[in-house]
Amino acid sequence: MDNQHVENQGVVITAPERLDYSVQLNLPEFDDNIPEQDMNITIDLQNTTEIDSSGIGALLLLQNLVPETAPKVRLVNCNQGVIKALNICHMHHIFNIIRDEPDEHTPVKH
Repeated sequence: MDNQHVENQGVVITAPERLDYSVQLNLPEFDDNIPEQDMNITIDLQNTTEIDSSGIGALLLLQNLVPETAPKVRLVNCNQGVIKALNICHMHHIFNIIRDEPDEHTPVKH
């Protein structure tokens, strides 16, 4: 995850094409950029075409850096392959996942 910018609603981090073990190695640099106040954190997965267990682990580590009183980390612009991997691991219970296109076979976030 490399690009970050701050919007009125919070911090937006743009994820790379491959969310895998290599992302885990770069995660500590984001620890300094996580806001201490209860601000929204959004991970834009528009460019992400592949995610594995290490990439999901990196997302979980990022969620753990956010204060408990803050809103859930939002994952936006997820393609169907990424959604499938996230749903297999029940990540919809941990993250606020926003799809880029509706699919009747994808569980709806409750």
